[in-house]
Amino acid sequence: MRLPTTEEIDAELARRSLAEFVKQAWSIIEPAAALEWTWHIPAICDHLQAVTEGRIRRLLVNIPPGHIKSLLTCVFWPAWVWLERPWRRSIYTSYALPLALSDSRRTRRLIGDDWYQRTLHTISRAKGEKPWVVISPDTETLFENSAGGFRSCGSVKSGVTGHRGHDIVCDDPIKAEDIYSEAEVERVIRWWSKTMPTRLISPIEGTRTVIMQRL
Repeated sequence: MRLPTTEEIDAELARRSLAEFVKQAWSIIEPAAALEWTWHIPAICDHLQAVTEGRIRRLLVNIPPGHIKSLLTCVFWPAWVWLERPWRRSIYTSYALPLALSDSRRTRRLIGDDWYQRTLHTISRAKGEKPWVVISPDTETLFENSAGGFRSCGSVKSGVTGHRGHDIVCDDPIKAEDIYSEAEVERVIRWWSKTMPTRLISPIEGTRTVIMQRL
């Protein structure tokens, strides 16, 4: 029996665990910053992975600024999901469109990296499948893959009309200074509770995740 190579072992570990994926992929996104592996990182990763695996449908993570919440939730997580579930369609939002676009670009950069492509091809080969490829996007707010999945992004103000996803994620739905505006708070609550549920492919099986400061 042939023993697996180191590359095959690393690929399998990355497939099984979002936390392990983050460890392996970190230097691609943050080559100049060492990853400080504190307790909150695997805690967040475990909960995000539970969302992907259908064990959690509604997730709220409250965490202070400076704890790599956007990288974990909006960059590493969607790239990890596509290793095994490339058909998954996700909508990522924030209070400001430029923030959502920045994370979308970093996800695209991670997916295009040689390490990710080797990992994807190793996993696909083990499953006897053909690896998917990214399809050139029609707009900067959307990119798709050949397996039917897409990653779309928008903002609380710009909206995400025209797309429905398996997963809806919001990273910071409101600016910290706007929390003192009753009108702004009500607008965000109405957007999340009335508008965004209609963007789910399945209201029952679809997931909704928020990560933010405890405002």
